[in-house]
Amino acid sequence: GRRQRAGIQNASDASVVIWDARVRLPIDTVIDLRDRVRLMSQYGEPVSYVDYEIIAPPSRGPSGLVLELRKVSPGVV
Repeated sequence: GRRQRAGIQNASDASVVIWDARVRLPIDTVIDLRDRVRLMSQYGEPVSYVDYEIIAPPSRGPSGLVLELRKVSPGVV
């Protein structure tokens, strides 16, 4: 599953975007924090792909691992 809504933390007079998307993966998925994620379909339908980098260690949710992601500019390695 994917949630493509930005996570926002409100400070006293400013808002800081923490993550651009969250993705849920099976519990036994092996993750390296240097990995990139490319979303190419949603609900079985193709979408314009977007590349993301993992910005925090995965957390364990009730249905799997949850990754917080930030969009990566095209061409960034």
